[in-house]
Amino acid sequence: MAGDSYRARAEITEGDDRKSLFDAQAACWAQFAEYEQSAGEAGRTIPVIRLHRL
Repeated sequence: MAGDSYRARAEITEGDDRKSLFDAQAACWAQFAEYEQSAGEAGRTIPVIRLHRL
C-alpha cells in the first residue's frame, strides 16, 4: 500500500480469527511461522492487528 494513507481503527484479533489471518500471512512468508514458533517457546503470542477504515 505504498503511498496510501487513511484514518483507521485498530482491532486486536483473537481466537480463530487471529489464527486464520496469521496462517494466511505465514503461507506467504515462512518467516512468520518461524517467528510464531520461537515466540511461543518464550511464552509470547504475536498480536495480529486488523485495520478498519474510518
